[in-house]
Amino acid sequence: MQQVKLPSAQEDQLGGVAEAARKTAHDLESFDPNASESVIDAQFNELSKAQDDLVDAYEKLSNAAEQERDRSTKHANTARGVAWAFTAIGTVLMGNRKKLLGGSDEEEEEDGKK
Repeated sequence: MQQVKLPSAQEDQLGGVAEAARKTAHDLESFDPNASESVIDAQFNELSKAQDDLVDAYEKLSNAAEQERDRSTKHANTARGVAWAFTAIGTVLMGNRKKLLGGSDEEEEEDGKK
C-alpha cells in the first residue's frame, strides 16, 4: 500500500480493513472447536466480512496502482519526446543533419571527399 499514492482517507480506510483482517485472523487462532453453533456462525460471518472487505480493498488498491502506472507512462513518454527534441536540435546545431535522419559518419566523410 505504501508504494501507491492514495488520498489519506482512502489509505486510512484500507489500513482499517487490513487491521480488521489481522484481528479476525488472531481470533481464529484461539477458536474453540467445541464452541456452540451460534458462536461458529458468528465467527464465520466475521471471517466472510473480512474476506469481502479485503477483496474490495485489493480492487481499490489495484485500480489506484493502475492509474498511477498510466500517469507514470505518460510522464515518461513526454520526457522521451522532450529528450528526443533536444537531441534533434543539438544535432542540427552541430551540423550533423544526416545523423539526425539516420545517416552515419561514413556518409558525411564520403560527402566531404566529393
